[in-house]
Amino acid sequence: FGAYTLLDLQWLSAEDDHGRLGDGSVNRIARLPDALTPQLWRLLAARYREEPAVLFDLYNEPHDVSADVWRMLAGSLLGVIREQNPAAVIFVSGVDWGYDLRDVTLHETGVVYSTHVYPWKSLKWRKAFGWLADDRPVFAGEWGGKDEHLVWGGELCEYLRELGMGWTAWSWSDYPRLVLRNEPDNWTATEFGNLVRRQLRIPMVLP
Repeated sequence: FGAYTLLDLQWLSAEDDHGRLGDGSVNRIARLPDALTPQLWRLLAARYREEPAVLFDLYNEPHDVSADVWRMLAGSLLGVIREQNPAAVIFVSGVDWGYDLRDVTLHETGVVYSTHVYPWKSLKWRKAFGWLADDRPVFAGEWGGKDEHLVWGGELCEYLRELGMGWTAWSWSDYPRLVLRNEPDNWTATEFGNLVRRQLRIPMVLP
């Protein structure tokens, strides 16, 4: 059908408690993948070896770790996948919860760099990921906001189009939501969700 499936290791377990976030909520995303992660990727890479439309995102949102540490671990996980699936297209996210791609690049082909962009990030877009999109494939694996971020969202989409970057918006079922949550079967879009819908209708023109 012309579609791709991106296997993304979002978190290690729904039961994991990795401390508290700044707002006091439970942090369910470890700062780095655990020792069982290579086993997982080895299994999935072998299973989908003959499926070129299956893509691999190594780890959702590394955080509270240096780019050097994450880059070395990402290179190791990439090697595990490529042992089973040499042609695999592999996504590598930045640090700072996926946002910051400085010093994360690997000397490998078939790699797409993924950034997660939200309005509360202080580092400028150009510095976090825009520079890399000049000569490497970069994808906005997540972006989103609340209804008060409509201007920000429109400006971000224009910037991504200028760079020729694809994207996926967050989220149907988690904060910040694109649909209302007052009823279980209510899929009415929020104002930000309507912004995303409008942006999806704008054709991508590669630079």
